[in-house]
Amino acid sequence: MNANLSFMDLSGIDLTGIDLRGANLQNTTLDNATLTGADLTSIVAFNATFRDTGLNETLLKYAEFNRYDGANCGGYCGS
Repeated sequence: MNANLSFMDLSGIDLTGIDLRGANLQNTTLDNATLTGADLTSIVAFNATFRDTGLNETLLKYAEFNRYDGANCGGYCGS
């Protein structure tokens, strides 16, 4: 797939089951979107936002997101 969706605003869009393997989602806004059953294998999503996004049964194998240490994440790192 390898789509370049960087800097796009995909807020609120229903993307159920979409195949985005290898996509560039850097700086993409996916707030309130639905990604149920989507394949996000090997995406690059640095600085992307996923607030209140549905991720049930979404494949995230090898997905890359921002990395923060405990001193730089405002207490919101980890689960």
